[in-house]
Amino acid sequence: MKSKVGEKIMELVNPIVEVSMLQAEVSKFPYCAYEIESQEAVRDKHRVNAWRTDVSIYVVAKTESQASELSQRIMEVMPRDNQWDFALQNRTPATESGHWMYRLEYSVTQII
Repeated sequence: MKSKVGEKIMELVNPIVEVSMLQAEVSKFPYCAYEIESQEAVRDKHRVNAWRTDVSIYVVAKTESQASELSQRIMEVMPRDNQWDFALQNRTPATESGHWMYRLEYSVTQII
């Protein structure tokens, strides 16, 4: 079975704010993009039984308060259950070109 981290992020975040896999030039704010930093299969003797993925989720808005609120809402929907473990590693704010961004860094385990 393959990793489905990207699909899970899309499923969880799209109801909150539009999300895409790659950051691109957009004219519509707010938006969200994610980037898979690294990914590895976790194996036992017989099969792959989990995937470990480091992923960054970028929340971009015109104001700091909107970016902060959206990032908070996203953090609240990230599951920690028997199939998914989204462990937040870091939440970093930044400004660029008059826009606010929060970078949410997660270590994700998908148990198969």
